[in-house]
Amino acid sequence: MRGGKKIRIAFYLLAAGGAALFTLLLIQQGAPHVLAAFASAGWWIAAVAIYHLAVPAFLDAIAWWALFPKSERLSLWQLFWMRWIGESVSTLVPSASVGGDVVRARLAALHGASIPTAAASVLVDITLGVFVQIVLRFWDWR
Repeated sequence: MRGGKKIRIAFYLLAAGGAALFTLLLIQQGAPHVLAAFASAGWWIAAVAIYHLAVPAFLDAIAWWALFPKSERLSLWQLFWMRWIGESVSTLVPSASVGGDVVRARLAALHGASIPTAAASVLVDITLGVFVQIVLRFWDWR
């Protein structure tokens, strides 16, 4: 069995498991309560999702794009998609936010970047993100 077929099978199994877990939680918590909580936020949920995709996620994709050498640079839209998938994995899977970064590196390697370049770009991206968070955390805003 080829690697691509294994990944596709794993994807479908995990998607089915996620859908089953979502359905179980919805039944357990009570669909009316979940819908009431969702409705109380109104359109702000969509506004927050659009803002997150338009500003921080896209800027992170641009920063990651700049880390690739020009000879191996993937398109910005591919990297944006990979960033989105990586964030989704980090958020949904209890993997200490590391699983999404591994997925990003793997996707970059599958789409044309060499494995060392893909891994190095993700590691540098993580490191730069940590340094930016440190600076912003301890910055004196007065």
